[in-house]
Amino acid sequence: MAKKQQKRDTYKYKLKEGNEILNFGITDDLKRRESEHKSEGKQFSKMEKVGPAVTRESALKWERESIKKYKKSHGGKSPSDFEDKVYQTLVKDNLLWKEKSTILPLSSVILNLKNFVQEVKQEIKNFRKAEDDRLENISIE
Repeated sequence: MAKKQQKRDTYKYKLKEGNEILNFGITDDLKRRESEHKSEGKQFSKMEKVGPAVTRESALKWERESIKKYKKSHGGKSPSDFEDKVYQTLVKDNLLWKEKSTILPLSSVILNLKNFVQEVKQEIKNFRKAEDDRLENISIE
């Protein structure tokens, strides 16, 4: 019995910023996927197609192996994508107080930022009220 031939309709790609690899991926439509990455807010200078279209199974294997090789040659670090960069910047700027090993999805980062802004607004209100109270209690001699 002949084995059914799988379709070669999956493309492999790298998202890059200059020479830095930001992400590895696979898709059946490169233009659509590039638009999706841009609409998600990912920052990259080019989406580089890697080789010809292959089977989905082969593409998934390539993606896993590429990430594994990247980690091995970069001290265990994964290719950085937009969410990791946002997270690292927020931690570095002391806007998030999480362990470095914790990777948050972008929605969690945004929620943390909203909570942070609310806390700052409340602190400002508290400060203004305390300042108003202090000024009211000053006796003019």
